[in-house]
Amino acid sequence: MNGGHTVQITTLATSWAAEQAKADAAFHQVQAAEQAGRNPDALAEAFDRQAGRADDLADAIAATPARNASEAVAKFRILLQRYGDGQGGFDQAEPIVAFLADLEELARREALAA
Repeated sequence: MNGGHTVQITTLATSWAAEQAKADAAFHQVQAAEQAGRNPDALAEAFDRQAGRADDLADAIAATPARNASEAVAKFRILLQRYGDGQGGFDQAEPIVAFLADLEELARREALAA
């Protein structure tokens, strides 16, 4: 069932990128409203909802084991953006530790298949 997992991670990653872009746009709208002296509360609520959707997708991706190297690369890119602190470290270590365990298992499976 390797193909099903590939589609799942690819679909999740594509959805995450779209939701993250919407969250980024909503964040900029909140900033623009604040700078213009307008009440940004409604925009902030929209941003929170959008960011929540992106976070939920990132969590789903973090929970989905990579089935091949391509999936692992896509997953790690999202984990870096979601959990990275922007200074080469991570805000949360658990998702990264879990990813490394999945990567080790993937390497073991590929070695057995060779």
